[in-house]
Amino acid sequence: MVNRGQLRSLYSLCKLEFQALAGMKSRGAESKMIFVVGTGRSGTHFMDSIINSHPRATDLNDGKENPQVFGKVTLAAINNGPLSPRTIRNYRLLKRVAGGLDLVDQSHPNLWHVEQLLDNFPNAKFVAMIRCPYSVAYSTLKHKAVPGWLKNYKDYPVPNQFLGINHENINEYAHYGLAGKSTIRWLAHVKRICEIKKRYNDSVFVMNYEDLCVNPKNKLEELRVFLGYEENFEAPKVNLESLEKKNHLLDEDKNEIGRILEMHSDECFDLLSDGVVKALNFKTM
Repeated sequence: MVNRGQLRSLYSLCKLEFQALAGMKSRGAESKMIFVVGTGRSGTHFMDSIINSHPRATDLNDGKENPQVFGKVTLAAINNGPLSPRTIRNYRLLKRVAGGLDLVDQSHPNLWHVEQLLDNFPNAKFVAMIRCPYSVAYSTLKHKAVPGWLKNYKDYPVPNQFLGINHENINEYAHYGLAGKSTIRWLAHVKRICEIKKRYNDSVFVMNYEDLCVNPKNKLEELRVFLGYEENFEAPKVNLESLEKKNHLLDEDKNEIGRILEMHSDECFDLLSDGVVKALNFKTM
């Protein structure tokens, strides 16, 4: 017997397919997928809203994660699995709904699905967000849902690329607080961003959140060129106070983050801008 949840899912899929058929009528020049990726709490919502404001792009959901894909993308990433055929199909349908516009998607765990997405959408672009790990930890601690991944890490497979857990660090990981666990995840995501940037340079643009806030005009000009747009982006409203939130961390959390970063100070920081390197008190290599 079909339950209400299954009926809602079926209705949602039928609605999406109907919208896709309507969107096909308005297709112009070939559009592309734009995936905003990175560790959670690193400014992916902010970046999505910026790209979504451009006349050649849409996220179809007014700056929110798309319910047709976000949950499925996240579950696949945290369980070390690929995107399901249904998720890929939903992306194809959403792209049709977008008509001739580029479709922006802010399912940030797609960082772990870049290869599969490029296989299915060869002209896709990825905007990878990096933010100071202290700020990411502070924002993580204040979020309702994200800490659940860290607290319930035993519910997921090990090694776990999404959480940054492997057989070598799992014993240490068990003793870290949420700030420390957040930093382990941040490190795993930074390494992954380094990997995809080196492997798919023409398809990946790395944006530092701090640089975007301090120097939005120049950073958005770089983004415009990367995406192949003629029109400029609208100047975003920047909240510089967001750069100071990390200062509200407890000293014990700051110290734990600092110890973990010091142990990994030689890993992947060639991609980080001076703004983040200075915040970490690391010397630029």
